[in-house]
Formats: sequence, structure tokens, C-alpha cells
Amino acid sequence: VEDEAKTLSCLGIAAGLSGDRKRAVEAGARMERLVLTELALAFRARAYSQAGSVFHGAGQIHRAEATYLRVQDLARQLPADEAALFRATTLSNIGLIHADYLDSPEVADGFHRKALAIAASVGLEDPAILHNHVLNLVRLGRTAEALAVIDQGEAMAHRRQALAVVERLRAERAGIWITQGRLGPAQQVLTSVIRAQQTSADTPGLAGSLAKLSNLQRIVGDPTAALATARLAWSHVDGTPQPQKQREVLRAWMAAHAALGQADGVMAVGARLHALEMETLKAQRLASLAQLQARSESAAAQRELQAMRHTAQIQPLNQERTRLLRKAGVAAMILLVMAGVGFGLLQRRKNQQLRTVSATDPLTGLRNRRAAGT
Repeated sequence: VEDEAKTLSCLGIAAGLSGDRKRAVEAGARMERLVLTELALAFRARAYSQAGSVFHGAGQIHRAEATYLRVQDLARQLPADEAALFRATTLSNIGLIHADYLDSPEVADGFHRKALAIAASVGLEDPAILHNHVLNLVRLGRTAEALAVIDQGEAMAHRRQALAVVERLRAERAGIWITQGRLGPAQQVLTSVIRAQQTSADTPGLAGSLAKLSNLQRIVGDPTAALATARLAWSHVDGTPQPQKQREVLRAWMAAHAALGQADGVMAVGARLHALEMETLKAQRLASLAQLQARSESAAAQRELQAMRHTAQIQPLNQERTRLLRKAGVAAMILLVMAGVGFGLLQRRKNQQLRTVSATDPLTGLRNRRAAGT
């Protein structure tokens, strides 16, 4: 079962990165069904965490959040150190959701800091958590703090042999240098990073690095190269559930068109950016409506169940009432019969007494003439 869960996790993540959201969601759903069986608590928490990452990568944000909440519930039942590992990862992922899909970097910052504090409390070294924090700091414009976290994350990623994270952090440093006017060092770093990411096939990271290179080319006065680089970057994220990278690429693409004075190009790429935002919003609304419908159906089912229970409770009472009424009717009938019989006997006795009195002379006590004649 554990091997099957790991296989499904790899398949789901790979499908999400390739843009095959349907297959990714199917893999995540199979993982959820798999962990319903009796398995070790820690394995169930790990499997749910991986399923949440699959849903997250496929853009199924509400399902990802629900799965992450299950991880948190299971983590509460684990030993403190082990629970902290799951909580740190889950909080970081929730922070990503707020930044990428809910446009709430301030809220995301709180989740990332909590994740880092929990990781530090148990000595967990996860460079991905630091990388996510860096992305959010850059988005918030806190470049000085971001550079410090990049240094920390790069050292940790080297210790953990997380080379993909190393290159992504280097690209973020180059992006900050571009905003600071350090164009020469930034270009050298980006050239090295892009070469490494092409070799490792880190397509989302490569798209982000190419977008930064496009911005640099535009700033140094080569908007034609910037436009070509932006288009190349878009080819790596088009149709994939990478909203943050897609926005970064589309903004670089728009800026290149603007530098060339191509208003139509700016409008066309701007329309893509708007469509991306609307698609994300639509997906959130559809998921919310689905949840609302599920809750409504659940509430209706609960009401129907309560009605059935009420009916089930009332039916025995009605039957008991009917039995009592039937018994009362029978008892009344018996009483009436007994009263009739008693009255008949009493009437017979009275008649007998009347006949006796009418046949006896009151003075002598003997039978009178009429009685003697009969």
C-alpha cells in the first residue's frame, strides 16, 4: 500500500507539472481512497499531505485545503516532534495558496513565519519552506529581508542536496539585483541558472528565470530579445497550474511589447493575464458553489433523516394509542355487557319478588285465592 501511495504521488505531481490536471486529480483521489484503509497514523498523514500537494499542483485549491486540514487533524494525534514536521509543511503550503490563488501575501506571510518557527523548534531543515517565504517577501517588496532568507535557504538547500531549490533561490536573488540596478551580476547568475534548469527540466523554475532575463534585456535596451525570451518563458508554463509563474511571465511579456511600442501586443497579453485572473476566480467560485451545494444536499438529507426518525418515533406512539383505544373499547364493551347482565338478573329477581308478593295474602301469609286458582 505504501509503495502504491508513493507511485500515485509521483504520477500526480508529474501530471500536474505537465498540465494534465484531470490525471493529477484522479491520482490524488485514488490516494485519498487508499488511506481510508487501516494504516499507520504517520503514513496516513504523509499520504494526505502528498495528496494535498497533488491537488494543489493541479489547481484544485479547495480540495487541497481540505486535505491539508486532514493532515493537521492527524498530526495532533502524533508525537510532538513528528507532528511538527507535518504542521510546518502544511502551513507553508497553505501560505502558498493564499499568495498564489487568493492574492493575500500579507496573510501568507503569517503562515510562512509560523511554518518556519515550527520547523526551527524541531530542527527541521526544509529549504522549500524558505523558498516559499522568499517568493512572498519579494511580492511584498521586502527585498532586504528576502536577500537574507535567500542566503539562509541556499546554504540549507546545499546541505540537503536540493539543487532545484538552490537554482530557484539564485534566480530570485538575480531578480532583486535587477530592481537594484546590479544588471551585470544578475545577468551572469541568470545565465548560469537557466543552463542548470534546462538540464534538470525544472520548467516552472526555468519560466521564472526567463521572465527575469526578459526584464533585464528590456532594461539594457534590447526589447526585441526581451520579447523573444518572454515568449519562450510562456511556452514553459502555458496550460500548467502555475499561476504565480504565469503572472510573472505575462507581465514581462507585456513590458516587452510596451518597450517596442506595440499597443496591440500589450492589449493581447493583458487579455491573457485578465483571463488567467478570471479563470482562477471562476475556479474558486465553482468550488465554493460545489461546497455550498454539497452542504445544502447534506442539510436536506439531514432534514429528511430527521423527518424519518420523527416518523419512526411517532408511528409506535400511534400504534400504542390505537392499541390502548382498542383495549379501552373492549373493556367498555365488557363493562356494558356485565352491566346488562347484572341489570337483567336484578330485574328478574325483582319480578320474582313481585310475583311472590302478589300471590300471598298479607294477613295470613297463605297463598291467596287467585294464586290458589292457578
